[in-house]
Amino acid sequence: MPSTDLLAKPSLKDRLVYPFKAARNRILTAMRFSGSAGMFMGMGVGAAVCATAGFTVGLIPQILDLLTFSFNPYIVAAGAYAGKEAGIRIGAVLGLGIGAVATLASAAIALALSVVHLPRDIYHAATLDAPRLDAPLPEKPWLTEKMSQELSKLNE
Repeated sequence: MPSTDLLAKPSLKDRLVYPFKAARNRILTAMRFSGSAGMFMGMGVGAAVCATAGFTVGLIPQILDLLTFSFNPYIVAAGAYAGKEAGIRIGAVLGLGIGAVATLASAAIALALSVVHLPRDIYHAATLDAPRLDAPLPEKPWLTEKMSQELSKLNE
């Protein structure tokens, strides 16, 4: 029967694979976070621009109503709301492009960081015990979770 000391020591395979798992986790986390940030930025810019355009378009009939002395305050609000809704959808498409570029850029940066962190990862592989050496896939960052929630709202 093996002793608990032998069970606590990781195998050579685990020690050799650890730097690659650490690099994978670093790259995946950076890609998920920056892709979500790019999507949010695209949606925010699209919503802001189109809500402003909708507000402006809603002002045109408002000005005509003021000139004819028939005032309807809900036209401006309806134009701004329609502009915001259109902006979120247009911004989502814009955000896909921005998110894709941000994801690729962050993958390249994370790959470079993984090369820089390689000596540290090798040191950890040589010194860590078995439970700490296991490097599971990283959890989704909070921004990725928020992005999933916002995109699921668009489908409703």
